[in-house]
Amino acid sequence: MNNIADLLQNWIVAEPFASLWLGIISVLLFGVTFAKLTKRTRLSWGRGFFIALAKTLVVVSLVGVCYFLLNSGFKTFSQIYGSFTTGGSVSNRAWQQWRNMYGGGYDQKDLGVMQYVTVVKEEVVPQSDPLAVPLYRNIKVEQPIQQNSIIGFRGNVELTAAGGYNNANTFNVYALSAEYEYNIVNSSTEETRAEFRFPISPTSKLYQDIVITANNIEIPWRIMDQAIFWEEQLAPGEKQTINVRFHTWGENDFLFEVPEQREITNFSLKLVMNTDNC
Repeated sequence: MNNIADLLQNWIVAEPFASLWLGIISVLLFGVTFAKLTKRTRLSWGRGFFIALAKTLVVVSLVGVCYFLLNSGFKTFSQIYGSFTTGGSVSNRAWQQWRNMYGGGYDQKDLGVMQYVTVVKEEVVPQSDPLAVPLYRNIKVEQPIQQNSIIGFRGNVELTAAGGYNNANTFNVYALSAEYEYNIVNSSTEETRAEFRFPISPTSKLYQDIVITANNIEIPWRIMDQAIFWEEQLAPGEKQTINVRFHTWGENDFLFEVPEQREITNFSLKLVMNTDNC
Protein backbone atom coordinates (compact mmCIF):
# COMPACT_ATOMS: atom_id res chain seq x y z
CA MET A 1 0.00 0.00 0.00
CA ASN A 2 2.85 2.34 0.86
CA ASN A 3 4.44 1.58 -2.51
CA ILE A 4 1.24 2.57 -4.33
CA ALA A 5 1.01 5.79 -2.30
CA ASP A 6 4.65 6.61 -3.03
CA LEU A 7 4.11 5.89 -6.74
CA LEU A 8 1.10 8.22 -6.86
CA GLN A 9 2.95 10.91 -4.94
CA ASN A 10 5.95 10.73 -7.28
CA TRP A 11 3.67 10.84 -10.31
CA ILE A 12 1.84 13.91 -8.98
CA VAL A 13 5.19 15.67 -8.45
CA ALA A 14 6.48 14.66 -11.90
CA GLU A 15 3.22 15.33 -13.79
CA PRO A 16 1.27 18.01 -11.86
CA PHE A 17 -0.99 19.09 -14.77
CA ALA A 18 -1.84 15.56 -15.87
CA SER A 19 -2.61 14.51 -12.29
CA LEU A 20 -4.78 17.63 -11.79
CA TRP A 21 -6.85 16.92 -14.91
CA LEU A 22 -7.19 13.27 -13.99
CA GLY A 23 -8.40 14.26 -10.52
CA ILE A 24 -10.99 16.65 -11.96
CA ILE A 25 -12.22 14.03 -14.45
CA SER A 26 -12.42 11.43 -11.65
CA VAL A 27 -14.54 13.70 -9.43
CA LEU A 28 -16.87 14.62 -12.30
CA LEU A 29 -17.21 11.00 -13.42
CA PHE A 30 -17.93 9.84 -9.87
CA GLY A 31 -20.49 12.60 -9.34
CA VAL A 32 -22.36 11.94 -12.59
CA THR A 33 -22.37 8.16 -12.03
CA PHE A 34 -23.50 8.49 -8.42
CA ALA A 35 -26.32 10.89 -9.34
CA LYS A 36 -27.49 8.64 -12.14
CA LEU A 37 -27.53 5.53 -9.94
CA THR A 38 -29.33 7.11 -7.00
CA LYS A 39 -31.89 9.20 -8.89
CA ARG A 40 -32.74 7.22 -11.98
CA THR A 41 -32.28 3.64 -10.79
CA ARG A 42 -33.39 4.51 -7.22
CA LEU A 43 -30.49 2.66 -5.57
CA SER A 44 -29.65 3.39 -1.97
CA TRP A 45 -26.99 5.97 -1.29
CA GLY A 46 -24.55 3.45 0.14
CA ARG A 47 -24.87 1.00 -2.73
CA GLY A 48 -24.82 3.78 -5.31
CA PHE A 49 -21.68 5.22 -3.70
CA PHE A 50 -19.70 1.95 -3.94
CA ILE A 51 -20.90 1.18 -7.50
CA ALA A 52 -20.00 4.69 -8.67
CA LEU A 53 -16.65 4.47 -6.92
CA ALA A 54 -15.90 1.10 -8.55
CA LYS A 55 -16.81 2.35 -12.03
CA THR A 56 -14.75 5.50 -11.51
CA LEU A 57 -11.71 3.49 -10.34
CA VAL A 58 -11.98 1.20 -13.39
CA VAL A 59 -12.10 4.13 -15.82
CA VAL A 60 -9.34 6.01 -14.00
CA SER A 61 -7.18 2.87 -13.95
CA LEU A 62 -7.63 2.37 -17.70
CA VAL A 63 -6.81 6.03 -18.36
CA GLY A 64 -3.76 5.80 -16.09
CA VAL A 65 -2.50 2.63 -17.78
CA CYS A 66 -2.93 4.20 -21.23
CA TYR A 67 -1.16 7.35 -20.09
CA PHE A 68 1.76 5.46 -18.59
CA LEU A 69 2.12 3.32 -21.73
CA LEU A 70 2.05 6.34 -24.01
CA ASN A 71 4.38 8.34 -21.78
CA SER A 72 6.92 5.52 -21.42
CA GLY A 73 6.76 4.90 -25.18
CA PHE A 74 7.34 8.58 -25.90
CA LYS A 75 10.29 8.72 -23.48
CA THR A 76 11.81 5.62 -25.04
CA PHE A 77 11.35 7.07 -28.52
CA SER A 78 12.91 10.38 -27.41
CA GLN A 79 15.89 8.60 -25.88
CA ILE A 80 16.52 6.64 -29.08
CA TYR A 81 15.70 9.25 -31.73
CA GLY A 82 16.04 12.48 -29.75
CA SER A 83 18.64 15.24 -29.86
CA PHE A 84 22.34 14.43 -30.13
CA THR A 85 22.70 15.91 -26.63
CA THR A 86 20.54 13.07 -25.23
CA GLY A 87 22.83 10.34 -23.98
CA GLY A 88 22.26 6.98 -25.66
CA SER A 89 20.31 8.34 -28.66
CA VAL A 90 21.21 7.31 -32.19
CA SER A 91 22.30 10.87 -32.96
CA ASN A 92 24.39 11.05 -29.78
CA ARG A 93 26.22 7.81 -30.62
CA ALA A 94 26.89 9.11 -34.14
CA TRP A 95 28.17 12.37 -32.64
CA GLN A 96 30.54 10.52 -30.30
CA GLN A 97 31.82 8.38 -33.18
CA TRP A 98 32.37 11.50 -35.28
CA ARG A 99 34.29 13.25 -32.49
CA ASN A 100 36.42 10.18 -31.82
CA MET A 101 37.43 10.06 -35.49
CA TYR A 102 37.51 13.71 -36.61
CA GLY A 103 37.38 15.91 -33.50
CA GLY A 104 35.32 19.04 -32.81
CA GLY A 105 35.17 22.62 -34.09
CA TYR A 106 38.03 23.95 -36.22
CA ASP A 107 40.34 26.62 -34.78
CA GLN A 108 42.99 27.82 -37.22
CA LYS A 109 45.81 29.99 -35.89
CA ASP A 110 47.89 31.95 -38.37
CA LEU A 111 51.36 31.00 -39.60
CA GLY A 112 54.19 31.99 -37.28
CA VAL A 113 57.56 33.05 -38.75
CA MET A 114 60.72 33.73 -36.76
CA GLN A 115 64.00 34.71 -38.43
CA TYR A 116 67.47 34.36 -36.93
CA VAL A 117 70.81 35.91 -37.88
CA THR A 118 74.24 34.54 -37.02
CA VAL A 119 76.49 36.89 -35.04
CA VAL A 120 79.98 36.52 -33.62
CA LYS A 121 80.34 36.89 -29.88
CA GLU A 122 83.44 36.91 -27.70
CA GLU A 123 83.58 34.63 -24.70
CA VAL A 124 86.14 33.83 -22.01
CA VAL A 125 87.89 30.47 -22.29
CA PRO A 126 87.60 28.55 -19.00
CA GLN A 127 90.98 27.92 -17.31
CA SER A 128 92.05 25.79 -14.39
CA ASP A 129 94.35 28.50 -12.98
CA PRO A 130 92.34 31.44 -11.70
CA LEU A 131 95.45 33.69 -11.74
CA ALA A 132 96.28 33.03 -15.39
CA VAL A 133 95.85 35.72 -18.03
CA PRO A 134 92.29 35.46 -19.43
CA LEU A 135 91.93 34.07 -22.92
CA TYR A 136 89.10 34.86 -25.30
CA ARG A 137 87.59 33.18 -28.31
CA ASN A 138 85.00 34.08 -30.89
CA ILE A 139 81.90 31.93 -31.26
CA LYS A 140 78.98 32.07 -33.64
CA VAL A 141 75.50 32.26 -32.11
CA GLU A 142 72.02 32.83 -33.49
CA GLN A 143 69.77 35.56 -32.30
CA PRO A 144 66.24 36.44 -33.42
CA ILE A 145 65.56 39.60 -35.32
CA GLN A 146 62.32 41.55 -35.12
CA GLN A 147 60.74 42.19 -38.50
CA ASN A 148 57.38 41.85 -40.22
CA SER A 149 58.05 38.64 -42.15
CA ILE A 150 54.51 38.21 -43.58
CA ILE A 151 53.69 40.99 -46.04
CA GLY A 152 50.68 39.38 -47.72
CA PHE A 153 48.10 36.66 -47.22
CA ARG A 154 45.41 35.11 -49.41
CA GLY A 155 43.27 32.27 -48.09
CA ASN A 156 40.55 30.16 -49.69
CA VAL A 157 38.53 27.87 -47.45
CA GLU A 158 35.65 25.67 -48.60
CA LEU A 159 33.37 24.02 -46.07
CA THR A 160 31.26 21.18 -47.46
CA ALA A 161 28.35 20.24 -45.22
CA ALA A 162 28.40 16.59 -44.20
CA GLY A 163 24.82 16.57 -42.90
CA GLY A 164 22.60 17.85 -40.13
CA TYR A 165 21.77 21.36 -41.31
CA ASN A 166 18.10 20.54 -41.93
CA ASN A 167 17.58 18.96 -38.51
CA ALA A 168 17.73 21.08 -35.37
CA ASN A 169 18.16 18.01 -33.15
CA THR A 170 21.38 16.76 -34.71
CA PHE A 171 24.94 18.04 -34.93
CA ASN A 172 26.36 20.00 -37.86
CA VAL A 173 29.62 18.77 -39.40
CA TYR A 174 31.63 19.65 -42.47
CA ALA A 175 34.62 18.69 -44.58
CA LEU A 176 37.19 21.46 -44.93
CA SER A 177 39.51 22.15 -47.87
CA ALA A 178 41.95 25.02 -47.38
CA GLU A 179 44.65 26.72 -49.42
CA TYR A 180 46.66 29.54 -47.83
CA GLU A 181 49.20 31.66 -49.67
CA TYR A 182 51.73 33.70 -47.68
CA ASN A 183 54.14 36.30 -49.03
CA ILE A 184 57.32 36.12 -46.93
CA VAL A 185 60.26 38.55 -46.97
CA ASN A 186 63.63 38.89 -45.27
CA SER A 187 63.79 42.66 -44.96
CA SER A 188 67.19 42.65 -43.20
CA THR A 189 70.59 43.16 -44.82
CA GLU A 190 71.84 39.77 -43.62
CA GLU A 191 71.10 36.16 -44.46
CA THR A 192 68.66 34.59 -42.04
CA ARG A 193 67.46 31.17 -41.00
CA ALA A 194 63.66 31.28 -40.93
CA GLU A 195 61.54 28.95 -38.79
CA PHE A 196 57.95 28.41 -39.88
CA ARG A 197 55.24 27.06 -37.60
CA PHE A 198 51.77 26.43 -39.01
CA PRO A 199 49.56 25.49 -36.01
CA ILE A 200 47.26 22.47 -36.14
CA SER A 201 43.77 22.90 -34.74
CA PRO A 202 43.87 21.46 -31.17
CA THR A 203 40.42 19.87 -31.58
CA SER A 204 41.02 18.27 -35.01
CA LYS A 205 42.23 14.68 -35.21
CA LEU A 206 42.57 13.88 -38.90
CA TYR A 207 44.35 15.76 -41.69
CA GLN A 208 44.82 14.61 -45.28
CA ASP A 209 46.82 15.71 -48.32
CA ILE A 210 49.05 18.25 -46.57
CA VAL A 211 51.23 19.95 -49.17
CA ILE A 212 53.61 22.86 -48.50
CA THR A 213 55.47 24.64 -51.28
CA ALA A 214 57.93 27.51 -51.39
CA ASN A 215 57.99 29.27 -54.77
CA ASN A 216 56.07 26.29 -56.22
CA ILE A 217 58.67 23.77 -54.96
CA GLU A 218 57.40 21.23 -52.43
CA ILE A 219 59.38 21.29 -49.19
CA PRO A 220 59.70 18.71 -46.38
CA TRP A 221 58.05 19.34 -43.03
CA ARG A 222 57.48 17.65 -39.67
CA ILE A 223 55.11 17.93 -36.73
CA MET A 224 56.55 19.72 -33.70
CA ASP A 225 54.72 21.22 -30.71
CA GLN A 226 51.23 20.88 -32.25
CA ALA A 227 52.35 22.61 -35.45
CA ILE A 228 53.66 21.85 -38.93
CA PHE A 229 57.31 22.94 -38.82
CA TRP A 230 59.91 23.64 -41.51
CA GLU A 231 63.01 25.84 -42.03
CA GLU A 232 64.35 27.98 -44.87
CA GLN A 233 67.52 30.01 -45.52
CA LEU A 234 66.64 33.50 -46.75
CA ALA A 235 69.09 35.83 -48.46
CA PRO A 236 69.01 39.58 -47.68
CA GLY A 237 65.84 41.04 -49.20
CA GLU A 238 64.66 37.66 -50.49
CA LYS A 239 60.96 37.06 -50.97
CA GLN A 240 59.14 33.73 -50.99
CA THR A 241 55.61 32.62 -51.73
CA ILE A 242 54.53 29.90 -49.30
CA ASN A 243 51.48 27.77 -50.12
CA VAL A 244 49.82 25.52 -47.55
CA ARG A 245 47.12 23.08 -48.72
CA PHE A 246 45.27 20.43 -46.71
CA HIS A 247 41.94 18.68 -46.04
CA THR A 248 40.37 18.10 -42.63
CA TRP A 249 36.97 17.97 -40.88
CA GLY A 250 35.18 20.08 -38.28
CA GLU A 251 31.96 20.59 -36.37
CA ASN A 252 29.63 23.59 -36.02
CA ASP A 253 32.16 26.44 -36.29
CA PHE A 254 35.30 27.68 -38.06
CA LEU A 255 37.71 30.14 -36.45
CA PHE A 256 40.75 31.88 -37.96
CA GLU A 257 43.03 33.72 -35.51
CA VAL A 258 46.12 35.90 -35.71
CA PRO A 259 47.48 35.12 -32.22
CA GLU A 260 50.54 37.42 -32.25
CA GLN A 261 50.41 41.14 -32.78
CA ARG A 262 51.91 42.15 -36.13
CA GLU A 263 51.33 44.54 -38.99
CA ILE A 264 48.68 43.01 -41.25
CA THR A 265 48.86 44.02 -44.91
CA ASN A 266 47.31 42.65 -48.11
CA PHE A 267 45.09 40.26 -46.16
CA SER A 268 42.28 38.33 -47.89
CA LEU A 269 40.35 35.33 -46.57
CA LYS A 270 37.52 33.82 -48.61
CA LEU A 271 35.16 31.36 -46.91
CA VAL A 272 32.72 29.35 -49.04
CA MET A 273 29.96 27.17 -47.56
CA ASN A 274 28.76 24.31 -49.77
CA THR A 275 25.43 22.83 -48.61
CA ASP A 276 24.51 20.92 -51.77
CA ASN A 277 24.59 17.61 -49.89
CA CYS A 278 22.03 18.72 -47.30
